[in-house]
Amino acid sequence: MGPLLLINAVQDQVPVIGQVCRVTRGADRAEALSFASELLEFCGWLHQDLGDFTRASTWTNKALDYAMELGDQRVISYILMRKSIIATEAGDYGHGLGLANTALANADALTPRLRAVILRTRATAHAHLGEAADSARDSETALVEATAGMTQSESDRAPYCTPAYIAMETGATRVLLGEATAAISIFEASRSQWPESSQTRDHVLFLTRMATAYAIAGEREQACAVTEDALARMQALRSSRVAGQLTVLRAHLARWSADPYMADLLTRVDTLSESFSLPASQPQGDR
Repeated sequence: MGPLLLINAVQDQVPVIGQVCRVTRGADRAEALSFASELLEFCGWLHQDLGDFTRASTWTNKALDYAMELGDQRVISYILMRKSIIATEAGDYGHGLGLANTALANADALTPRLRAVILRTRATAHAHLGEAADSARDSETALVEATAGMTQSESDRAPYCTPAYIAMETGATRVLLGEATAAISIFEASRSQWPESSQTRDHVLFLTRMATAYAIAGEREQACAVTEDALARMQALRSSRVAGQLTVLRAHLARWSADPYMADLLTRVDTLSESFSLPASQPQGDR
């Protein structure tokens, strides 16, 4: 559905949840705090996906307040990871790195999937800071943890953190570090692992990042083929993150704009980008 269609419905529930937390005592309070932290963190994610980092931070900070009172280290670490992502996407890479480090401070208390999703967040911050070795090390460890997470029995807030998801994020860090060719091999190795019926937004983001890597590497035919696949899948999305990556992809495809087929493809990319109707402030995607 996308954040534009959900944001008002979610925010309308926040006052109700706040009142529940104010009046609930005893054994029920922990459940109320857990739900409140999850709802407000989701609200922060919706704003992040719209490119509104100020509101994303506000709601995520409130989610952390509830998590701190709850005292659940796994919930606290997950929300600190979310704060790290928001800071990094907003351009505050050092703060994003620091928050990821804090989220991992009690790593033994976390599930493999939680460790994986935090490590990939730290790897991204390292990549933005140009720290290639640290980024690669965190990406490799994240893949190990995500693989272990496929068989973990404990639930957590990161069921989406699969090996394929980690590979997508690893490929993105390689592009950030100027290693498009290395990124392509990572993307291709994980392409067949993506589920067709779930994680639609992440799958489209994966495809646009992969097409960008091909375009940067000068692989025109492959870049076009993956772009066509991405365009076919993103018709209903309203995501600033996807739109930002699509803008980056278009800039790299434009080198072949004299070709009639490419000119038509660029026109379709422009039309789809305009249809997103996103706010003016949006993340710029991967370089």
